[in-house]
Amino acid sequence: LHKAIRRQRQMCIRDRMWRMGKFADRFFPEAEVVIFGHLHRRAVSGKKGRRLYVNLGACFRHARCWAADVTPERGVSIRSYTPGGYDGPEAILR
Repeated sequence: LHKAIRRQRQMCIRDRMWRMGKFADRFFPEAEVVIFGHLHRRAVSGKKGRRLYVNLGACFRHARCWAADVTPERGVSIRSYTPGGYDGPEAILR
């Protein structure tokens, strides 16, 4: 059962990346980073071609999500966020 649940989650993430990729191709073809959320579990979802996909997760009382910022060098940084505020060090993704 555990493997089946993990596989289902991976398929959901791949499906979301595919949908976000289609959206970016249509509206923002030059995008190098696609940031999306509401999949409850935060994750750097992967890289396809030159694009990086980042799922920020969902913020609610018992879940941690990420906050994303664009750096002055046009990079992307993420850090853990809870309803109480930032929680954890910043990580530069790009």
